[in-house]
Amino acid sequence: MKYGEEPTQPLRMAGAIIIGSALLYPFFGVAQPDSQYLIQYCLSCGPSSNNILQNAISIAHLSITRFFTPTNPGIEPTSWGVLIGLIESISGALLIAMFVFTLGRRATE
Repeated sequence: MKYGEEPTQPLRMAGAIIIGSALLYPFFGVAQPDSQYLIQYCLSCGPSSNNILQNAISIAHLSITRFFTPTNPGIEPTSWGVLIGLIESISGALLIAMFVFTLGRRATE
């Protein structure tokens, strides 16, 4: 798998985790912190709905922020979404460490 040898491998895996988590968050629960408004995918909405784009950007921002830090960027996962956030934060820390390790290994070769 070339972990520890090729720095692009952890970056590819990081991208896959960020995209996968962003797709899973609305199915398991994401909400605004101060309201009861749950963010979910709207399969019956028309393509001109601005709410879909705004929700998608918010969820992508949540996923990227969760990958790098365990803080909440304005929306937070609820119920089973918390588990996805936990897994994403742990895998983010491990993949960042692996990326730094591979860069250090490359520099010393």
